[in-house]
Amino acid sequence: MRSIVFIIFYLVLVPNGYSQHFDISGKVSNEADSAIANVHVVIKGSSDGVHTDKNGNYTLSVKHGDILTFSYLGMQTVDVLVKNENTVLNVKLIPQQELLDSVVIKKRKRYSPKALLAEYHQNKNLIKTSMGIIDKDRASFSIQIIDGKNLIPVGTDFLYSLQNLYPSMHVDREDKNLYDPKVYLQKWSYNSQPTAIFDVDGVIYEQAPTFLEVNDIDRVAILVRNGAVSRYGTPGIGGVIIINTKSSNSMANAGIKRHYDNSDLRDSLYQVIKSPSIYAPEPPLYMKTFKKAKSESHALALFEKDKKAYLNAPYYFMDVSDYFFNTWGQKKTSLDILAFMTKRFSTDVAILKAIAFKYEVLNEPELAFQMYLRILNIKPRHSQSHRDISNAYAQLGNYKNALSRYFNFESVIRRLDSLDFSASEVSSVMKTELSNIIKLHGKLLKISDEVVDRNIESPGTRLLFEWNNDQAEFEIRVVDTENNYYRWTHLRSEKNTIKQFFFDKTSTGDRQIQITYHGNRTSGPTYLKTTLFFNYGKHDQKSESRIYRLFEEGEDIQLMTFNPSKSTLSN
Repeated sequence: MRSIVFIIFYLVLVPNGYSQHFDISGKVSNEADSAIANVHVVIKGSSDGVHTDKNGNYTLSVKHGDILTFSYLGMQTVDVLVKNENTVLNVKLIPQQELLDSVVIKKRKRYSPKALLAEYHQNKNLIKTSMGIIDKDRASFSIQIIDGKNLIPVGTDFLYSLQNLYPSMHVDREDKNLYDPKVYLQKWSYNSQPTAIFDVDGVIYEQAPTFLEVNDIDRVAILVRNGAVSRYGTPGIGGVIIINTKSSNSMANAGIKRHYDNSDLRDSLYQVIKSPSIYAPEPPLYMKTFKKAKSESHALALFEKDKKAYLNAPYYFMDVSDYFFNTWGQKKTSLDILAFMTKRFSTDVAILKAIAFKYEVLNEPELAFQMYLRILNIKPRHSQSHRDISNAYAQLGNYKNALSRYFNFESVIRRLDSLDFSASEVSSVMKTELSNIIKLHGKLLKISDEVVDRNIESPGTRLLFEWNNDQAEFEIRVVDTENNYYRWTHLRSEKNTIKQFFFDKTSTGDRQIQITYHGNRTSGPTYLKTTLFFNYGKHDQKSESRIYRLFEEGEDIQLMTFNPSKSTLSN
């Protein structure tokens, strides 16, 4: 009898094995096996649930027969029956598929930027970028545009809400500074994970603009892979998040300094500007002496007679060097004068860099390399010095040393605590040139095909500006045939001396490069070198460099005209 009572007591008070609670754990990911954070995991028919953590993991107390519902905005909801033997349950979510009742094909009309601007507020498929307006309906690449109304003010910044609307995005907040998270838009198969860059009202940011308020965002567009690279070049390899705000007040209140003025572009205020004069510099007065020369020997005699009076005027020798090469075809005399300048002004970086430019145009890459090496020894902590010597190695065909320099640049930055950080553009240029060497010469250097294929080809046309004096101040304009233009300004307060632009094959028609020069705080000129690359990143890549002597202040000058789609260059 006691045994029967004990059995009844046990059955009543001890839970049945099929009704016992136990912990179930797992990971939620997408089709690309990337973890999805903040997925809502709930027991169907109850309020019991949890959210997945940043790694997509969850743990929940359940019992046999429960149904777990996995839901996430933009993804299909999944229901899974819990069986008693399940203690680990991994779930993969797939995007929601919207079915269209019908498809209407319409003839696409070509809209001018002015017309797109007028339509911007009504057409949510338009987004303003640092290189003009993108129309999602006409774009040749994939682009996702998110209405700012769908962003919810949760968390410490807008990325929390954006992450829910773009599940492939991963935000790394593990660093000590929670306000400087790293954003990844896609999964990469190798260790180097390129982060996304941000285009906010036409201003490019490498760090996430966490100062933005959700309520101030009008719309957001996300570009990845070819779409990002075709418009932003190699810096866009990690993808681009484009943000149009309702106003620029949030940036002003945050104390954000714009490093260049592209307000014309940001507001899409396209204007017709006056035609500048074609570049044709007037020779300095001291060069009139050489008009008397009736022969090369006579010109040399005039030079020997006057040069002592100009020993402290470096650019006199630069101009005379040009004169002997251009007028008499005397390359040796021209090089001898440049060598004299090097000894005379051996510690003046601006002058040495101008000489290096001349050596490059005279097809003397070894002499240019020696000049950049001198500059590196004078300014070993200057970012530009490291880029220039890396590029000089590449010009010599020594791609192995060029790669080594490029790869070691970041470790040098970490090792030298006072290295110049003022030129983020230098880092961007180095990444572009590193990728290009790997793409074009990777097999020769015995780099694996996997690594070579990772380096996405840059757009068809790359335009590179370099100048010798970091105190120079000027404005560059890129103008198309409809007089729509993009403007970039270099200020004296910025120490970088390099800038690159990209144009894809869809950039039809001619582009004029115009400049307005504002001086360099010295009595001498500024030497500007432009290099135009066609088919950049491809095996039929070609380039042409020109040097411009800028002296007259305030004058609008047209430097060149080129056509990205036809790969042509003219004055």
